[in-house]
Amino acid sequence: MRAMGIPYTSRAWPVRFSLSRYSTEAEVDRVIAVVPEIIAQLRKLSPYWEGDGPAAEPEKAFAPSYA
Repeated sequence: MRAMGIPYTSRAWPVRFSLSRYSTEAEVDRVIAVVPEIIAQLRKLSPYWEGDGPAAEPEKAFAPSYA
């Protein structure tokens, strides 16, 4: 993904799904139903995501805080 020029914030944790002739329609439907909520929860935890999009300055998420 780096070679394709995809920013780090978009390629930090890729997920790959593999299908085969043994994959059932029900299994695919289940993944389609649950993955968006899982992604939403992970984005809430990510320092690379703010609100509805990638963080403008993700490096600041790791900057030391001296407050």
